[in-house]
Parts: sequence; C-alpha cells; structure tokens
Amino acid sequence: MSLVHCRLISRLQTNLKYVLKFSFLQRTKAKFSQLSSVVYVWGAGDGGQLGNGTQRHSPLPVKFSLDEEQIGQVGCGYGFMLAADTKCPRIWSTGLNTFSQLGRQLNGGKEKDIALTPAATDIPTAGPSAKVLQICCGRSHTMVLMDDGKVFACGGNYHGQCGTACLDACSVRELTEVPAISNKIKQIACGFDHTLLLTIDGQVFSCGWGADGQTGLGHFKDESSFKVVEGVLKDVNVKEVTTSGDSCLALSVDGEVFSWGNNEYNQLGTTSDEEQTAVPTVASLLQNSPEIKQVSAGGSNCIALTASGDVYSWGYGVLGHGQEVPFTKIPKKIQAFDNMEEVVIGVSCGPDYSAAVTDSGELYTWGRGSFGRLGLGSNEDQWIPNKVVLPGKVVNVSCGVDHMAVVVKLG
Repeated sequence: MSLVHCRLISRLQTNLKYVLKFSFLQRTKAKFSQLSSVVYVWGAGDGGQLGNGTQRHSPLPVKFSLDEEQIGQVGCGYGFMLAADTKCPRIWSTGLNTFSQLGRQLNGGKEKDIALTPAATDIPTAGPSAKVLQICCGRSHTMVLMDDGKVFACGGNYHGQCGTACLDACSVRELTEVPAISNKIKQIACGFDHTLLLTIDGQVFSCGWGADGQTGLGHFKDESSFKVVEGVLKDVNVKEVTTSGDSCLALSVDGEVFSWGNNEYNQLGTTSDEEQTAVPTVASLLQNSPEIKQVSAGGSNCIALTASGDVYSWGYGVLGHGQEVPFTKIPKKIQAFDNMEEVVIGVSCGPDYSAAVTDSGELYTWGRGSFGRLGLGSNEDQWIPNKVVLPGKVVNVSCGVDHMAVVVKLG
C-alpha cells in the first residue's frame, strides 16, 4: 500500500491511553538507565516508519524497537527512518522502501515496499572503525555522512538528488559512495528532492531538483552531480547549511545568514517578494538581529537561534507566536521561551513544524499537529512551544515530514 496514494487515518486515542503511555515513559527510564542512548519516535506510522510492527500512528513518544541500544544519529524522511549504530558503520532502517531509500532490499510479500520493523545494513567500503556522523533524509532519498568525510547515498534519484552523476535509473538501490568533492565533507542537508553538502573549508555544494532555485546554482534545472554554490557565497566561510523543503539557508562563521530557493511565503528573510531565488542572497532582514548561532529552514517558515538562546521565526504557518500571528516577513522573537529557566541550545524544522532543545535536554515542539507529529498526545496544531515528555536528555533530533525521532541519553 503506497503512502502517497493511501494514508491510513488512526482513530482518536482515549485520555486513558494517553495516561498509560506517559506512565510507560517514566517506567522506561528506570528499565534502560544503564544504557547510554536510545531512540524514541512518534507521529505517522502508516509507512511503517515507527518500526513497531504496525502501521498505526502514535501521538506520543514510543521507544524505537532495536536490539542495538547504542544509537547516535537518526534521520526521518517521508514515511521512513534510519538510525546509526555508535560502535560500527551500520544503520538500522524501517518504513517505505519504494525507491530503496532504506539502503536495503525487502523480501516480497503483500506490502513488498514497506518494512514494519527495523533491520541492519552495513555501510559498504567503510572501515570497521568508521562511524556515522550524520543521517539526513529527503522525500525519498537518504544521505549518510561518515566521520572520515565520505558520503553515501541511496533512494530516489529521479532529479539527481543522490549526487551520483547518473540518472539512468530513478533510484539508487543500495548505499553508494558519492564521488569525492574538493574537500572533506562536514555536514549534509536534504530538502524534498535536493541535497546540500558543506565542506570543512566552508564551501557549499548542491545537487537535485532545481525548479524553485533550491540548488542555488543560478538556474532552475536539475543537477545529477554536486556542484559548488557560489554567487555571494564565493568567498564566505559557511559553518552551517539547512533545508527541509525547497528553501535553503546558510550561516557563515561571522553570523551572517544567506538564503535561496522557494520564497513563496517570504521565508528567505529578504526584502524581495520574488517567489523563487536561484542564487544565494543575503538575508537582509536578519542583519540587525542579535548574534545568530544556528538556523533551520522549514517548508513555509524558518527559525534562527541567537547566541543568548532567543529563538526567532518568520514566514507563514504555525510560527510559535500564538494563533494571532500566522505570518511575519520580519523575523519575530518567540516570547514563550522567555518564561523558561532553561536556555535553548538547538533548533530544528520539519516542513511545517519546529523543535527546540534546551541546555537541560528538554524538547519543545510547535506547528502543525496532524498524525501526532509533535509528540504531545494530540493531532491539534500547537501555536506556541510545548514540552514533549521523554525519559532522558535529548541529544539528537530529526524532524520528518509527518513523524519525528530523537536520540535520548538515559541514566
């Protein structure tokens, strides 16, 4: 059954069931206290992406079913997810595999393109001591970054988003090493159908779908191999790139923000009302902001974290400012975080929701709540940040299209 053609809508959960699940989380903390890290997932489950053997949604966090309990990185795509072993070059994957985005082939059967439980895949050509540094997933493709700077790709490649320089097939069937870039890669970012790479010397490379200018290469065509993004970035030392839909942001070591791609909702932080920008542009509306530490690009909105722990959002959607502010072109501070003793140290966006992690490891979410993707026990939209109940300290976050996963440190 295809997730694209048929979405199973789960029945409403009872209040009693919510209470039981919250109690389970507290019991789980004691049970696994000797372990260093585990994965919790929630949201849509109809693709098997929650890995619990069913296709049911979960509006509250549930433990990801793995024999391996030492997980360092997670990545969520559209109906699928992956988790990385901390001890060896191995990933666990579950969910939709229509385009081989799990990096493995499934056995035949009624649901031949769906894995309901996670299984392991060793990463080819990686040495036994190699470690996964990051997993990033798009709509149907997966990118894996190793600690030696190598990048592996699998899944949908119909726009060239895997960067393998080949469009002979619509998908890359197994984890395949991406041809070497000019320098070691330190970060990857996946949009719906495009990919960004960042090198240790601050250069940005891109490939994939370009219809909204999201490759930043000065045109609106697809690219099947990684090419350097220049323009105003040519002599800029970039420290972070981010994308989750078709909009892109880059943050320099000097704290300046650059943007390109889809700007239909003024989410690029510029004064321009052009709906697509095919070359990087200075996000001029952020130039007078306090020092920016991190940025994250959603589908119709973006967020920025300042050095002092303030969070700003702009664009269109559920922005965290309350129901009376569904749109702002000017970046606006989310006041809800002012009333907390904790300090936000990390932010992340899905296509239409956002998350923040505090210095004590607490997770807050806000945005569209369909399928329970916010982990708050409800399908309702949340217009201001709310705390997600988890049994430990959150150390890694991945916001998929309609489900979410976190690595939680216990003990």
